[in-house]
Amino acid sequence: MVPQLSILVPLYKEMVSLKGINHLWGIVIVSATFHLPMAIYMYSNFIKSIPKDLDEAAMIDGCSMMQSFFYVILPCLKSTTVSVVILNGVGIWNDYQFQLYFLQNADDHAGNQHLLYGFQTGSGCGSSGSIHRSASSGNGIHLLTEVLRKGCYGQGCEVSMTA
Repeated sequence: MVPQLSILVPLYKEMVSLKGINHLWGIVIVSATFHLPMAIYMYSNFIKSIPKDLDEAAMIDGCSMMQSFFYVILPCLKSTTVSVVILNGVGIWNDYQFQLYFLQNADDHAGNQHLLYGFQTGSGCGSSGSIHRSASSGNGIHLLTEVLRKGCYGQGCEVSMTA
C-alpha cells in the first residue's frame, strides 16, 4: 500500500487541473479513492464465505440470479455494510491531511478539520458559532454510529434509548 502523503503533490496537481480544490466534491473523490480498497476487500471476502448452497436453494425455489442476489445474498451483507460504513466513516472523519490541503477556504473545512481550524485561529469563538456547529456534528456522527450499532447488533434502539 502506498502512503497517502507520498502522492500528495501529483494528486494536488490533478485536483487543480480538475478544479477540485476548495470544493467538497474534490475531497469526496479523493477520500473515496483511498478508502475503497478496504471496502472491496471486506465485501469480497464475505461474499466468498457465503455457501454456494444458498444460491442453489434460491434457484431451486424459482429465483432468478438477480432475485437470488437481492433476496438472499444482500440481506446477508447487512453486517458487513455497517462495518464498512463505520470503519470508513471514522477513517475519513479523522483524516486531516487531505482536508487541510484540498479545502483551503476556512468556510469549506469539514468535520474535525473545521473544529481544529476554529481552535487555531480563534474564529470559531465569535458570533458565528462554528466551533459549536462542528462539535455538535461530531456528536451527531457518534450518535448515528451508536444507533446503527444497536439497531443491527443489539436488541434494538428502543431498549438502548430507554435504559
